[in-house]
This record gives sequence, structure tokens and C-alpha cells, in this order.
Amino acid sequence: MRTSTSCVLDGGSDGERAYVRNAKALMCGCDSDTFEAPTVIRYEPGQRLAPHFDANRGADVEDANRGGQTLVTMIAYLNDAGDGVTRFGRLNGGGGGAGGGGGGGLEVAPKKGSCLVFFPATRSGAFDDRVEHEGAEAGEEKWICRIWRHANEVRPPFGLPRGYQP
Repeated sequence: MRTSTSCVLDGGSDGERAYVRNAKALMCGCDSDTFEAPTVIRYEPGQRLAPHFDANRGADVEDANRGGQTLVTMIAYLNDAGDGVTRFGRLNGGGGGAGGGGGGGLEVAPKKGSCLVFFPATRSGAFDDRVEHEGAEAGEEKWICRIWRHANEVRPPFGLPRGYQP
């Protein structure tokens, strides 16, 4: 399903703290104790991530040790990669525009410094199957950093250290 490599960060560097602060600002009304630790993901040419969901119908049980349901996904693109788009095959892109694919789905191109925020479940935690997405095959190296916000506190080793202050 995934052919990329990844590394979970502890949030300790200045850059990581800034990233978590910005995530908190974008996801107003939440605290970083509901975040999984930031994960840096590298796709080499030819690597991809098959269509999948970030939320889970059984999250209250299956993901209880990770804070339950995934409510928000935030992806920061760390380089321009041209292709290797993030594709939402079940959403209508409405044509043209920044990231807009035709009627066959919504595509977001990886552009250094841009950020994609989406909601794999409703605020109340209801799974939303329209938000199935994939990382299309990368033609060149692609780097992203992802944070998931969950419904409940995410404790280490999945979450940031207790008492973490970005």
C-alpha cells in the first residue's frame, strides 16, 4: 500500500515547534495533545501510497491508543515535486484552479511551502468515505510532513511528549 519511507519527529527542534504551532493555529480550538507527532515522509521516484482513508469506522476501539478518530489531516509539502499529487478520487475537483482536477477527482500538486488540510471525519467523529485519497506515483523525489489531529489525547509513543509546549 505504501512504498515510501517515514520518520516520526519528537517536536524538539525549532522548526518542528513552529510546525506544531502553525498546525494549532490552522486547527483552532484544539491543543497539540490531540496531535500525533509530526511524521516526515519521503517518496523516491516510482513510489506511491495507494488509495486509503485516514479515518476509521472503528476508531473508538481500533485506534483508542492513538487518540481515537482522526478528525484532521495536515500535510506540508517540503519540496516542489511536479507530479506525485495527492488525489481525492471521490471528490469533484470542479475543474482548473490550484489543485483542481477535472470531474474525475480533486488533485493537489506538491508545492514547497504549501499546506493541505482536510477532514477525514466530521467534528463528531463520523467517518467520511468521500475523503479517500492517495499519493500518486512520484516522478521525482517528494517530501512531506504530516500531522494528524485526533478526537482525544494522543499519548507517547504516538503523540508528542507529555507537557509539550510548541
